[in-house]
Amino acid sequence: MSSIEMILAILGSNGVTSYLTFLFSKKKYLAEANSSELENVEKSIGIYRGMVEDLGQRIDILSKNLKELRDDRDNLSSENAGLKKKVRFLEKEIQKLKTHAQTDNSTSPTEPLGFSYPGSRHNGSSPGDSGTQRYQTIRHFGCRSGNPGP
Repeated sequence: MSSIEMILAILGSNGVTSYLTFLFSKKKYLAEANSSELENVEKSIGIYRGMVEDLGQRIDILSKNLKELRDDRDNLSSENAGLKKKVRFLEKEIQKLKTHAQTDNSTSPTEPLGFSYPGSRHNGSSPGDSGTQRYQTIRHFGCRSGNPGP
């Protein structure tokens, strides 16, 4: 054999061997890469699953808080409506008392209207007032009993 044939035989056998090794190892490397990729995807899914569970718990807490706030709003809204009704009633009563004070000849506009507040120096009676109307007004509003009234 000549040296060229020997070189070609060596290179040829090495070339065929290299090519066959490349083909078989390529399949092996692809399989390893796919399994590694699957492991990474499973880890990512686990992380996202934990995040979703945490967000679910937060949503539950926020839903409870929202329900409590809505209940509070409803309670405050009904209380506000009651207080507005009470203010309208009291405004009417004040107007009645002002009208009564202006039409009453025995009192002047600068005199008290016939009722007193705790701690005032005025005894609560105006000339010609027997105290009955004052008592009924105070009783009606619940000033003495601590009740805020209607």
